[in-house]
Amino acid sequence: FLDIKRESDDTLEGSNVNAYDDASWRSWINDPGETSNIVRQVSLTLTSADVTATAHKLKTVVSVEMEQDLAAYQALSASAILAEAASAEAARELDQVILSALLHGASAGEVVYGGVMPSSYQNYSDYARFELPKALNKVDQYVFANRFVGTNWIVAGPNIATEIASLSHFMPNGDFDPDAADVGVMLMGTVAGKWRVYRNPWFATNKALLGFRGNTWTNAGYFYLPYIPFQQAGPPLFDPDTEKTTVGYIHRYATYLVSGKYYGTVRYNATQTGVSYPS
Repeated sequence: FLDIKRESDDTLEGSNVNAYDDASWRSWINDPGETSNIVRQVSLTLTSADVTATAHKLKTVVSVEMEQDLAAYQALSASAILAEAASAEAARELDQVILSALLHGASAGEVVYGGVMPSSYQNYSDYARFELPKALNKVDQYVFANRFVGTNWIVAGPNIATEIASLSHFMPNGDFDPDAADVGVMLMGTVAGKWRVYRNPWFATNKALLGFRGNTWTNAGYFYLPYIPFQQAGPPLFDPDTEKTTVGYIHRYATYLVSGKYYGTVRYNATQTGVSYPS
């Protein structure tokens, strides 16, 4: 993990800096080093951690009758269909492993968005239009205050995804195909030209996870480390007693959460009035 170290020897990660009112970050204004022998400095820290690759296994089973019927009537290969389905299932599982780790490891901050509008608003649409973007921006501020980068994606559970999609500055995904079946994590669109919004049917129902994805590994808060990519583990095995063919698959990888400060959450509480922010 590559991080920046301040002159005080506190890394950004460990110091939990408030970028807006921490006087030490403004010290260069009062003493830029031009009138004394002291020159302010920053340096880099490089740390490492041991990870262990774990095996994730899956198998497909198909009967002789199924293979014969699909080939005879539909000119389809049951084995090929199952291989594609197994690959898609492994990808969905990996999505959930990563998102679960990010959700539980998010530590930049959480805002609670209430489903009951305060009396100061005349209708719910005005309340959502003003307060939900404010909640999202507040979490974005928490991440920026800790890591000096803004969030650029949102993964949301069904309930809060509906709230986000109702915003006036939500732009639906232009590549959406209404005739195609979307299974798993789906790109819904963008909000305010800033966040890519994904809906996840298996995500925490009332939560939205905000995070940052950079162009280089130096801005990564989480690592997926594949060791053996998803592949067939051996030859197909035919059981003459059941007349079924079994194919095994394996995927070996490790994951590591470097910094939870790259991620924050908005939690939807249907019974709460208004929005609450951490102190």
